Amino acid sequence: IINCSHLSLILHSSINLLHEQNQTLNQPFYLLYDTNSELYLVINQTLDRELQNEYIFTITANDHKHTTSTKLTLTVLDVNDHRPKFERDYFHFIVKENISPWTFIGRVQAYDKDISFNGRISYTLFSDDLIQSNNRTIFRIDKDTGEIFLSNYTLDYETKKEYTLMVEAKDHGVSLHVLFCSSKWELHVSSVSYPPSCSPGNILISSCT
Repeated sequence: IINCSHLSLILHSSINLLHEQNQTLNQPFYLLYDTNSELYLVINQTLDRELQNEYIFTITANDHKHTTSTKLTLTVLDVNDHRPKFERDYFHFIVKENISPWTFIGRVQAYDKDISFNGRISYTLFSDDLIQSNNRTIFRIDKDTGEIFLSNYTLDYETKKEYTLMVEAKDHGVSLHVLFCSSKWELHVSSVSYPPSCSPGNILISSCT
C-alpha cells in the first residue's frame, strides 16, 4: 500500500501494470487507487515461483516540483506444489554373486522443482525381496543420497538370481502436504565360476601281476 495523497506516481517495471478497469487482461498485476489516495498493487493471476520468483518495480513520485524514486521488490515464496520425479521409471543393476557385504550397488535419483524443505528428498526401499525368511535385510539405501548398498548378506546365484524392489522418493513438505513418487529397480546376480575343489581322501592303487 502506498499513500499517494497530493502526489503523482508513476510505476515502472519489466511487466505492464494495468489500472483496475483493465484487470481482466492477462497480466500478473494491476494498480488500484482507493478513495483515500492510496495505491495498491494487486495480484491478478496465480503466480508460479518456478517460472519467476521475483518482480522488481521502480516507483517514482512527484509533487510537480520535486521527484523521488524507490525500488519495490516482490518475492514469490515457494509452496509444495510439485511431486518428486525420478530421472527414469526403471533402474537396472547387475552385480556378481561374490561381492562383499556393504558393497555399493548403484544410485537412484529423483528431482523436485520446489526448494528448501519442499524440495528436499528422502528415499525408502520396500519389497518382499528386501527381507529374507530369516528376517535379514538384504539391501539398504542412503535416505539422503539414494545410494544402494548390499547389507551384511551374501548373495548366491544358485539360490536367487533376481531381486525386484520399489524405491520411494518423498519430499519434506509440511506433514499434511507431503508429496512422493516411486520407481522400480531390479538387481540381477551374475554367476561366478569357482575352480573345482578336491576333498581329502584315500587313494587306492591296484597292481596286476
